[in-house]
Amino acid sequence: MSNPLSPLFTWIKANKLSAFLLAVAAFLILRVYAGSVTPMPYRNFDSDTSYRGGVMMDSNVEVASAPMMAKTGVLPIVGGGNANTVAEIAPSDQMIARTTYLSLKVQDVPEVIRQSEVLATQLGGFFVNSSVSAADEDASGSITLRVPSVKRDEALTQLRQLGVRVISESIQGTDITDEFQDVTEELRILTSTKTRFESLLNKAETIADMLDAQRELLNLQRQIDSLKGQQEYLKKSAEFTLITAYLSTDELALPYSTPGQTWRPGVVFKEAVRSFLVNLRGLGNTAIWIGVYTPIWLPILGGYIWWNKKRSNN
Repeated sequence: MSNPLSPLFTWIKANKLSAFLLAVAAFLILRVYAGSVTPMPYRNFDSDTSYRGGVMMDSNVEVASAPMMAKTGVLPIVGGGNANTVAEIAPSDQMIARTTYLSLKVQDVPEVIRQSEVLATQLGGFFVNSSVSAADEDASGSITLRVPSVKRDEALTQLRQLGVRVISESIQGTDITDEFQDVTEELRILTSTKTRFESLLNKAETIADMLDAQRELLNLQRQIDSLKGQQEYLKKSAEFTLITAYLSTDELALPYSTPGQTWRPGVVFKEAVRSFLVNLRGLGNTAIWIGVYTPIWLPILGGYIWWNKKRSNN
């Protein structure tokens, strides 16, 4: 049975230069599409946060490890401080951590970021982070703020006024009441355990017993401090809402909250033009790379053609 690829191999052998050019063209096309520019995606959390138990947590907040039974039958732990005063907070209302995402078309990205920082401070909040790219033309960027939850609507109203147009807006909420109460209960248990170990330390009669008690006290204190930090973060997450605004002078560079929007021919045309320009620029970039590497590949190609012709003549 003949190989179905035999005609292809025969053609390649007879037209090596054409095959080489086709391979280069294929490489250029793949490189262009692989380097295409895509709009900024939505981020679910700040760059300095992670997700744990359904709530955003700062990366610099140490998360307490699960209680484990040590040889002495007590809870080991993890940093110093006074744990005699544990915040016995039992919220009567639900604690909701809210996050709002905005996409704004603006005229001046750096200026809007500056005004947003001032706005957060005026409302009793604070700046979290920001970024700006392509500051000369078609600038884009983002800014993340925290403002008091009771002033969220006021902050959003003023942020919308800073832009030329609101492209999209979405709000997410997470109920952190149960987690806050769990952390508070863990703190109560650990503090009670620490008190018992302090009593054992005072009654210790041997150096070994004293060292064991001190080691457990240090472990307990570190875990208590970690839980206190987590408890404080949960409380602040409910008291201060997180607002992330994506900014750009080009509407097409902004993310949309919902993909299934009304068909807009004007936007489709702009996307097609932009894709064409991006691909054209990619071809130009690739041509420059090939030109720069000409001293390497051109002698190799010339030598191969010369050797092939010489072999054919012989």
